[in-house]
Amino acid sequence: METITGGHLLVRTLLAHGINRVYSIPGAPLFPFYEGCLDEGLEVIVGRHEEALVHTAEGWSRTSGKPSFVLLAPGPGHSNGIPAIATAHAECSPVIVMSGIDNLAKTRQGSPPRTPTDRDGATHHEMVGDPLGRKTDPRVHGPRVSHSHDRNARAGPHLHHVRLPGWKGESSDLTELTNPAPSKTRPTSAPGADPEFVEQALALLAGAERPVIIAGVAAFWSQAGPVLQQFIETAKLPLFTVEQARGLVPDKHPYCFGDGYSTINPVAQLLSRADVILLLGERIDCAFSYGGCFGPAKIIQICPNPEEIGKNHPVELGVACDARVVMTQLLTGAPSQNWGERTAWLKELNDANRGMPSAC
Repeated sequence: METITGGHLLVRTLLAHGINRVYSIPGAPLFPFYEGCLDEGLEVIVGRHEEALVHTAEGWSRTSGKPSFVLLAPGPGHSNGIPAIATAHAECSPVIVMSGIDNLAKTRQGSPPRTPTDRDGATHHEMVGDPLGRKTDPRVHGPRVSHSHDRNARAGPHLHHVRLPGWKGESSDLTELTNPAPSKTRPTSAPGADPEFVEQALALLAGAERPVIIAGVAAFWSQAGPVLQQFIETAKLPLFTVEQARGLVPDKHPYCFGDGYSTINPVAQLLSRADVILLLGERIDCAFSYGGCFGPAKIIQICPNPEEIGKNHPVELGVACDARVVMTQLLTGAPSQNWGERTAWLKELNDANRGMPSAC
């Protein structure tokens, strides 16, 4: 019967979920994991500093559209990565960050078991106390990685702190608990918006004289580009894009008017004249003057993070869902509405856009 360590179990969990590389800086507390990488064939990308390492992983996620995995040593290694983790959070990048520690401390015969944190920095990597509620049971690795890998979970990085002890166990006892099939731990389909939301959103957009769609970060991560383009062509609605969503629909498209930030694109200053704005996968933050640049427009906000719905500025309708899923619902229901041409509004946008360089 095969005997495996907690490090091997974590490696197998990553491979089972399609994660074939890990970004890490070698450290003694992580040796059980590295042994698993050598035995199981998981590629390790090494950096010189934890902050740069997390930035590198996030860059790979941005270009690939897939989650990346970073393993940091605890204590200083964990702390060094925090600035880059904050950036990943701001950009809604799917970076899974774990830090852990091997229980290297040995106890004298007859004394109670003591962890390295009890020994005041025995391995130079400990944090005082246990502020992050670290988990020692290897059986938690599978569910944590699976949840973090779920595209329909809350956008942004997932940060976990676990111990990777020199633990050994029989694989037959723990494999199913630690390495459940992805189909058993992630939903097979993303939840959608209520039909009432879809109906009301379509009615608002179809009844508006000067409607606008602004696509943002979460629209990019959900790969909403193709369905978004079909929708604006069906509904004949003008589109702006921001941040990672730039190029989701090319600026050369007749219904796309470039960057949605008025400080960058003068055409976006006309957002203050819009009467209905569909904010797709984007926050209402300082880049939009916390909603001040929207004027009196009624806002429809679609964002995977429920905490962002109506934050900083009231919205007429809001739903916390995957952007591509809701856009598909809107596209399906679009033929039920009379969209018209909105010739005057499109002409106003085109006049402002005339002579502006195309970025995509």
